[in-house]
Amino acid sequence: PADLAAIVTRAMALAPAARYPDAAALARDVQSFLNGKLVPAHEYSMAELLRRWLRRHRAAVGAAVALVLGLGAIGGLAFRRVQAERDRARSQQVASETLVGFVHDDLSPRVRAVNKLPILEGVSLEVDHYYQALPGAGAKLSAASLVQWGNAALLLSDVAFDRGELTASRAHLERARQRLEEAAGRSVFADRAERRLAIVYE
Repeated sequence: PADLAAIVTRAMALAPAARYPDAAALARDVQSFLNGKLVPAHEYSMAELLRRWLRRHRAAVGAAVALVLGLGAIGGLAFRRVQAERDRARSQQVASETLVGFVHDDLSPRVRAVNKLPILEGVSLEVDHYYQALPGAGAKLSAASLVQWGNAALLLSDVAFDRGELTASRAHLERARQRLEEAAGRSVFADRAERRLAIVYE
């Protein structure tokens, strides 16, 4: 070992000033070596000091490494779970919006044709509540979702108008305009939103 070699080198140095001053000093260094402590006669590198420290604190280092690995595993599982929840929520949102699209794009014109618009009022109210309940109340909605939300407000406006509730009809119409104008600002759905806006401005 390098520290034992340093003791021997110092004990056998040619110059008296480089040697141990007495046998007690030599005994202290030998005892330090035997006890696994640092030997003053040896100059330790950082790597040697680190190795010695790790050897002395092996249990604590092992526990810390196990803890870090455990926390990493738990964090990874939690992250995957959050991703899965987000993906499932997104799938549910897409499914909901597909159903909303069917009601407002396909079913609504047929119901209008037979003058039974109030039938869709409950669906439109649910659609409106659905979008209002989303986190951020629609701040991060896609253009397609904004169009659907605007369609629901248009239908509610028509139902209120047919009942003679002009104030409610105007309020729904204004909300439809806001949603559709916001959607029209996004290029992918601009045409679809502008077609619906034309209804608002008629």
